[in-house]
Amino acid sequence: MEDSQMPHLPPAPQVRKMLLLGEQQVAKHRDSQEAANVVTIMLALARLGEPHNTDVLITLNAPSQISNQSSSATLGCKPMGGDIEKCNDIFTRVVASFNIVDYTLFGSG
Repeated sequence: MEDSQMPHLPPAPQVRKMLLLGEQQVAKHRDSQEAANVVTIMLALARLGEPHNTDVLITLNAPSQISNQSSSATLGCKPMGGDIEKCNDIFTRVVASFNIVDYTLFGSG
C-alpha cells in the first residue's frame, strides 16, 4: 500500500501499511453449507513500529454472491449491496481518513 493511501499515519518504515483482499464461503445462521454465500473481505493493516509494536486492522465484509438456498435470498439481499464500486469506494475513503489521535492508547512498549 502506498503511504498516500493512509496519509494520516507516519510513512514507512515507522508504519508498515498493507491492503489485502479475500473471499470466504460462509453459511448464515442455521443454513446448510450448500446455502453458503460468498463474502468479499477487504482488509487494511497498519503495523505500528517502535515504541508501540502493535497492529491496527480495518475490515469491510460484503456479500459478493448470495446462494439461492440462503436465508438471505428470501430477504432480497443483493451482492455487495448491489454496487461493487460503491463498496470499494467506501473502504478506500475509510482507510484514507483513518487517523490515530492519541498514540498513548497503544502504550509505549
